[in-house]
Amino acid sequence: MRIHQPQFGGSRWLRCLALVALILLCSVKAAVSSDELPATDAGQGTTEVMLRSRADEQEFRELQQAQAGEQTFRSLQNLFSRSADVPIPTANGWRGLRSEALAHLKQTTPDFQRAWDRYAKTAAADALKNAITTSDPTALQELSLRFPLTDIHLQSQFILISLDCFRGQPAGARLRLDLLSRQFSGAELQPSLNQRTAAINSLIQKSRQNSRPAAETASDLMVAVPDTDSPQPWPQPAWTWTERVCDLPGLPAPDLSRLLLSAAPDPPIRLPQYHRWPATRWKDWILTRTPVRIAALDAKTGREAWSLPALLPPTGLHESTASFGEPESPLAGEMLRPTWGRLITSGDLCLAIDGFAVESTQPSGNRLNFLPDPDRPNRHRHGSRLIALHASTDGRPPTICWTAGTDSGEAVSVTTTFPAESQPAASPAESDTAGTSLDNHLFVSLPAVLDQRVFIVSHSPDYIVLNCLDRRNGQVLWQQPIGYLPPPGYPERYRGTTDCIVHGNQILCTLQTGLLISLSQLDGSIDWVRQLATDTSNQAADELLSIEVDAALRSIDGHPPTISTSVSQNQILCAEPGIGSISCLDCQSGSLIWSVPDGIAADASERAQDLQVLAHTSQQIILTGRRHCRCLEASTGKELWSVTPGSLNGVGVVHGPHCLLPLAGGRIALIDTSTGQILPGSQITLPIRTRPVAGACLIVEQTLLTATAGAVTAWPTAESIARQSGQAAISADPLSSQLRSAMAESLLSRKENLAIRSANLRTAGNNEAAQRVDQLRIELLLETLASEVEHSSVSQQIQMVLFDELLSLQPSSRQHARTRLLSGLLSNKLQLVKDDLQDRSFDRQLIPINQTWLVSPISLPDFQATRLSIPTDGRAQLSTDDIETALLHPAAA
Repeated sequence: MRIHQPQFGGSRWLRCLALVALILLCSVKAAVSSDELPATDAGQGTTEVMLRSRADEQEFRELQQAQAGEQTFRSLQNLFSRSADVPIPTANGWRGLRSEALAHLKQTTPDFQRAWDRYAKTAAADALKNAITTSDPTALQELSLRFPLTDIHLQSQFILISLDCFRGQPAGARLRLDLLSRQFSGAELQPSLNQRTAAINSLIQKSRQNSRPAAETASDLMVAVPDTDSPQPWPQPAWTWTERVCDLPGLPAPDLSRLLLSAAPDPPIRLPQYHRWPATRWKDWILTRTPVRIAALDAKTGREAWSLPALLPPTGLHESTASFGEPESPLAGEMLRPTWGRLITSGDLCLAIDGFAVESTQPSGNRLNFLPDPDRPNRHRHGSRLIALHASTDGRPPTICWTAGTDSGEAVSVTTTFPAESQPAASPAESDTAGTSLDNHLFVSLPAVLDQRVFIVSHSPDYIVLNCLDRRNGQVLWQQPIGYLPPPGYPERYRGTTDCIVHGNQILCTLQTGLLISLSQLDGSIDWVRQLATDTSNQAADELLSIEVDAALRSIDGHPPTISTSVSQNQILCAEPGIGSISCLDCQSGSLIWSVPDGIAADASERAQDLQVLAHTSQQIILTGRRHCRCLEASTGKELWSVTPGSLNGVGVVHGPHCLLPLAGGRIALIDTSTGQILPGSQITLPIRTRPVAGACLIVEQTLLTATAGAVTAWPTAESIARQSGQAAISADPLSSQLRSAMAESLLSRKENLAIRSANLRTAGNNEAAQRVDQLRIELLLETLASEVEHSSVSQQIQMVLFDELLSLQPSSRQHARTRLLSGLLSNKLQLVKDDLQDRSFDRQLIPINQTWLVSPISLPDFQATRLSIPTDGRAQLSTDDIETALLHPAAA
């Protein structure tokens, strides 16, 4: 029998073309059937390439159509027994396969769920008995994952909740109970859970009462926010530490000098990004990051206590610093990534990402066939090592308790001298991975600490992975892939840093591709996936929003500061790369609440991008860019105010009612967060030779810390400083300490005691010395009064004491004081009601002042004799010269 074969017209080139098409078709089919790589159909978006696994989708679809039976239950068990969850597309967007399977299981008939429960009791009876006998929490957790919505699930979680309570971890027990309530809501066994809920709540409550209060478990980084804050210029710093230029191996001194010079107030070269490495308080030390080490400074004096040298590239940094300061310089962009520079502290633990180098592959061959250069060493783009430092109890330098990552075996040690003296470096203890290795992993997020666990995102050779580690020894508890690494051809920034934020029972991870993923912090199962970037043009922003967690949780143990995504209450704020928008989503469902354009309009065709989230509360969101600061309403995204103070030189901080922004040129601007007004006189510029560099800001224990790549400066906060103009003279006077003591006591003392102290401070028979003392007292009185007035927190009692102090001065000094009052030092917020002073022998209502110099007809004491022509509205408009003449020369007026 003859078999008919298709003819191609006899043309050889057509036969070749058909053969090539057949080969391509076979390769496409093989790629689609592969379980290791996602499908890459033409026109696919970023989400398809990063997440899709068609084999898993097909398995779930078949399970949805299956009937109750031994084979179906075994398939369910295999699905829930997977070590990692995967996202799948659904009608409501991308969801986790495990979450969808649970939802499907709850929607089945009661008979199906009861049959599944009976199957679980038979299949897991021995495993549950062994787990209880050996008290193995890992085995109990695995059983609850493999047999969800069953009695095995309930028993395992009840035991784990009891263990958490006995260990003094009521927060973890509460999270487990809340997750159980959500999972069993509407399920067949929900009544079984409800019967035991009361007893479990009682156990959790007793555990909470026996554990330490939440305030005592806060880390040493707790930010102290006082009730009031004074909008005063900054005085000279308390101390300044500067990195020394050392001839380090692989880093010649000229290159480091140039590196540190770039952060100077007016450098010849300027970094394209501002500084994003704020200093960190840990125990009695201030930790700061420089390009060559982590340095620990004494919090009170700024003296260097110890340091941890950085793991520098084999060829040093000098190859990359040749073009430092240019926009295309790879070192400028990578060095200032917040992931590499920030330090996370939690109690006695400090976590730091190390092992940074610029990845620079030199291709060879033609343009269409890139091959790696075998002569060049492998160089990592992100952190190749995670270091855990443990603080000692006797004040000595900390020890390295464990390391993890690609370069975890490299020698490293804490040293008290820098550069370190010639001594063999200690080899760190690598984390006990218990069969799960972090070798060849590069860390791309800040670690997040919760109780005894550490969460961090890393890049393996093939996947983007969320890791859960034991904070005590670095053991890998579980790993969850959250996406494939983009294949060649996608922008390199798609492999950039990501975020890892713990929020209740959720872990929120964002990827540079515009994906936001919510996972369970107990087992890593995927809850939902949100695709922020809806275009398919493979465009992404160079950097996402930088983050500060809600101020109330900013530094509490278990809620360390993170970046790129902001969480407050039940809302998450993030950027949409490639779209130019800022979106607010619901944490529980991932649904969009509102979306607004990113940044402010720089001109008719361009918008200035928002770079930093300084504050995110239930009322407002404060963002900054390179030159602007703006405030959004948290519920709607409506812009409340916007201001352009100047070029920002680092990350600012919100402190009380004010926002502190470090500006270029060594200045710090204060902005009223309620109105957006730049407070007058706050942008002081110190002399160039003595001016400390303003950089990334942090407020710790009444001290403002500004840090750059090579310096840290400690400033007093606004409560303890007077105006710059009078501070130098007062501090230099030998009577300054006595005057300050009298001033502090006068606010709580009686008038007669105040008069006695005033007399003791005077020099008998020396009018010149008495006038000098009075002048200093005037400065202190007016500065204190101005500080109180700016926040409308001054009481009438304090006002009376202050004015009594003014009245005890000599007549010439009183005239000078009144002139100062009218010169704009005090605002128009301070007004005493006349009816409250009926028992006084004189009227002491303060003259209200505003920008047009409106003067009340009732003025200060000794000014009543002045005659002014009062208009019908009861006020007279005078110039500054008229007021000063009337005060100093009443007769002439």
